[in-house]
Amino acid sequence: ESCGGVVQGLNGTIESPGFPHGYPNYANCTWLIITGERNRIQLTFVTLALEEDFDIVSVYDGQPSPGNLKMRLIPRKRSLCLQGSGPADVTLSGFMLPSPIVSSGSILALWFTTDFAVSAQGFKAVYEGKMTCDGVAGPSEQITLTLNVPENRNILWKPYEALERP
Repeated sequence: ESCGGVVQGLNGTIESPGFPHGYPNYANCTWLIITGERNRIQLTFVTLALEEDFDIVSVYDGQPSPGNLKMRLIPRKRSLCLQGSGPADVTLSGFMLPSPIVSSGSILALWFTTDFAVSAQGFKAVYEGKMTCDGVAGPSEQITLTLNVPENRNILWKPYEALERP
């Protein structure tokens, strides 16, 4: 069964081959998710059930090369080991899913490898392109505005809407 390939668009779904009925042995699948320029990609795992210790999903921030490895999802007995570029690995209960993964640019890659025996349900992940603007604060950042408003005058401003002059 073929798997992997280039996936383009602002949102979509990626599933392991055979999901949800089980993936094949010796699977070696690479997906390259590409969104438009000035987009980041948020990848969220909806389901993740892999053979313990041997079947792995690796997530890369950009092209799939060792220097771009963002996280490796390796199920362990009663836990899920997340190996990433952070200061420490994070272990989740086998019934928990990793937090959403966000790319630094418009390319994110997934590499799914399995061994010669035993399979599980597999995985399903959804991705969404998130527009970014260079030099403008993102959702977790703060912008401070100073407005000179005459007394007895109100300004109504809704987030993500432009301020208009009266």
